[in-house]
This record gives sequence, structure tokens and C-alpha cells, in this order.
Amino acid sequence: MNKPGIFIVGNEEKPQVKDALRQILEGISDRAEIVGTAVGVRPDDLSSLNADYVIVLGGDGTILSVARAAGQRAIPIIGVNLGKLGFLAEFSVPELIEQFDRVVSDPELVGERMMLEANRGGQTVLAVNDIAMIAGPPFRMIQMECYINGECLAHLSGDGLILSTPTGSTAYNMSVGGPILLPRVRAIVVSPIAPHSLSLTPIVVDCDSTIEVKMKRVNQGSTLLIDGQLSSKLNQDDVIRVRRYEKVFKLIHNPRYSHWHTLVTKLRWGQGPSYNSAGAP
Repeated sequence: MNKPGIFIVGNEEKPQVKDALRQILEGISDRAEIVGTAVGVRPDDLSSLNADYVIVLGGDGTILSVARAAGQRAIPIIGVNLGKLGFLAEFSVPELIEQFDRVVSDPELVGERMMLEANRGGQTVLAVNDIAMIAGPPFRMIQMECYINGECLAHLSGDGLILSTPTGSTAYNMSVGGPILLPRVRAIVVSPIAPHSLSLTPIVVDCDSTIEVKMKRVNQGSTLLIDGQLSSKLNQDDVIRVRRYEKVFKLIHNPRYSHWHTLVTKLRWGQGPSYNSAGAP
């Protein structure tokens, strides 16, 4: 059996990354072909990468950056959490070393997650979590028109709009009251941010929908934000066209935990009130 080709990427801002890299190299080198390592990475470093898997040492933000950079390759990503939340980065260093053989041999652990692409003025950018149009300073309401497959859905006045993948449904979308979707669902969440209307609630549309957002009034600091990491200025009459990206983002799931377990332990979803055991107020 051929050894899997592994490329390891570390977040240079994490002080523990070098120690984690050393431990993983010691733990898997006899079971894998290490095709390269990098502490800090540029998109060009991954666009032509010849590897079977990418191990990402960092946090969820590092995984988002790597997934966008390797978007066309759809190389499965194994996330090792060195950050705060670790919602996408499901493995600890010891867990990855212990379960490495299964991780690289069990196809049921490979989750395929949809991505989005946003086109503005002929330029396209990929998003793993979300695409957001945000009011920005001087923080007056902005106005937008949202179209689904060419049909006008709504005229929006408020602080902005989030278009989210199922993966991103637990990120910015959740914080504005949008629904949580399981990663395997194929849909796009449309969530207004602080809309000036009681009727404008988040909706879920088919993943094959094409969404157009026309900026009718913006502020000087209004921003197009991709995955909370890439930002660019929004201008009056900009049109942002969003649709599902043709490739998927592949993320290896830790077999020790279910997605519901992650929701409960990481985000405290579904937790009941903390009752006094004696029944006293």
C-alpha cells in the first residue's frame, strides 16, 4: 500500500505551531510521505500542490484561508486545533497521530462541503463560510435589492446582508439569528443584518440559485467581506453575483465526535437553564 502524500501548513501566528509540527512529523513520518511543510502559506503555494491530504495546524480561520487557496484542487483538509474554538479543526495533535491510519483510509470521514463564489465587475473570489455586505462607517443604514434567479426577493434597508454556506451557518449567520444547517445540506442562507423591517427574516434557498445583490445606497466605509478575512470597499450601484462554486471543500471528520456533539460542546447549543438543585430561585 502506497503511503499518502501529506503537506503540512502551520499558522505562523500560533506560538505552539512548531512544537505541534514536530510532534506530528515524529508521529506519522513512518506512515506517510511528507511532501512539504510550511509555517505561513500563500495561495500560490497550494494552487499546484501535489498531495493527497493537507494537515492544517491552527484554527478555523487558518482552515478557511487554506480551503480558499486550494479551492480548485479540493484536497482533503485535516484540521488540528491550535486556536480558540476549533469548530472546523476537529483534531488535537494526539488524536490525529492516534487515528492517522483511519483518517487517511476511511472515505466515510471525508465530508464534502459546498463553497460560494462571488463575482463583482468580472472579478471572482471564493468563500467557504460567507459573503457579507456590511454598512460600515458612518454607520447609516444602507439600501440593497436582492434578486433570486432574476426575480426580486426584497428591497433591504439595514446594516447589511449575509449569504452563507451550511458550513458558515454557525458563524456570522448564526450571530444575526440565522438558522444552523448541517454541513451536508446543499443550500444557501440569506440573512439580513439588523433590517429596518419586522418581516425581513433569514431564509434558505436552493444551492443552485443565483443571487444578485445590487447596492442602491452605501456608506463611505461599506464593505464586501469574505469569510471574515478578505475585505474590499463597496460602491454605489455595485452588483455582487453569488452562486455555488463548482468544486467542493473537503474536510476530514474526527470519528470520535458527531456534529451535534460539536454544536453542544463548542457552541453550547440546546443547553437548558441552570436550575438550582434544591428548587430555590
